[in-house]
Amino acid sequence: MKKYLVQLFLLPFRLLIGWMILVPLSYIIPKKNRIVFITRFSNNFDGNLKYLFLYMLNETDIDYEIFFLTESKKIKKELSSNKLPFLFYPGLSTIIKLYRTKIIIVDGNEWIRKFKYYILFAAKKIQLWHGSGIKHVGLQNPDVKKRKYIITLASKIIGHHPLYDLLILSSTMQKELRAQAFKYKDIMINGQPRNDIFFKNNIEQYLIGIDKYVLNKCITLKQRGLKIVVYCPTHRDDYHIFMQLKDTLDIQQLNDFAAKYNIFVVFKYHQKTPVEHQYDIQGLSNIIEYGKDSDVYPLLLYSDLLITDYSSIYTDFIIQNKPVVFFPFDYDAYLKNERTLQFDYKTITPGPKCYTYQELEKELKKILVDNIDEYEGDRKKIISIFFDIIDGNSCNRIAEYLCKF
Repeated sequence: MKKYLVQLFLLPFRLLIGWMILVPLSYIIPKKNRIVFITRFSNNFDGNLKYLFLYMLNETDIDYEIFFLTESKKIKKELSSNKLPFLFYPGLSTIIKLYRTKIIIVDGNEWIRKFKYYILFAAKKIQLWHGSGIKHVGLQNPDVKKRKYIITLASKIIGHHPLYDLLILSSTMQKELRAQAFKYKDIMINGQPRNDIFFKNNIEQYLIGIDKYVLNKCITLKQRGLKIVVYCPTHRDDYHIFMQLKDTLDIQQLNDFAAKYNIFVVFKYHQKTPVEHQYDIQGLSNIIEYGKDSDVYPLLLYSDLLITDYSSIYTDFIIQNKPVVFFPFDYDAYLKNERTLQFDYKTITPGPKCYTYQELEKELKKILVDNIDEYEGDRKKIISIFFDIIDGNSCNRIAEYLCKF
């Protein structure tokens, strides 16, 4: 509470500095041919931004300087060790470079924090977003709609919902629904850059920002004949919901089941999931945790099945025509207390829905042990809803657009 009171007290001063000093400077200072990638979280190197950034560095000759902005010393060290161009924020030299940046590419709205919204006010802005999901986001959020006029005013003053020069979405359906969540000038229908990895013969250049130990372990176990299962629960704000998960899913029981049927389970938590909401998996033979700030997409290549709930990751995973088991153990509570959905959950999720551990175990055995997959046709239908283009060339189309920008 004290933290929020301090922020509220400082808000007028932040606005004064932002609008009276930083924004005018953004217009006055001349721009260079520079593109800066800014992640929604400051401590990760993954998702659409990572794959487009690496593609533009390694496979184009675009006449722009290219940088990845980070606030993480860990990511700074990894980018530096791989000789990748980065900017470390904050810092005087970085702020000067940002003022002279012509284009920024982002994957969420969180990039606006710490005065970046004002510093980059005059830069061209491209929004990739971070998934073709089923949840209401941004201006679609019902709570935002209820306060439409207040939110609109606040957005203009504080910058919570910036105006994007280009919004990139993955399908015509997404254009009809998801576009309402943003303010934008132009739209491009394209695939997700991160999904290009599913079409690569050699992924060596993308093995940055990953959990190398867990990935290598999974590759080795898969070569020995084990089935690899990845569990990716979405983020919850409510601690009690995670307590419900621990009451629903007995981690030791899951480990015994996995060991019995030659299955290896990888837990990949959402980046915002605090430690107290996670399982203690030390000493378990067939369950491991993948770094929550690490890029999981190389691991998906080697995974046989995905378990998730409301995360958009399943729309990407099914591109490989691999099965998904949905585990919405808190369905009613999630919709009431956390987020609302754009679709009917049962029809938009192409896989069995499990609400108890017993149901989860039954479906895992059916698919992985008995080799019964009843949802292949449903997966194809859902893919056609979320993606107009699936060809491994998403990064290339964006790069070609930027050359004309």
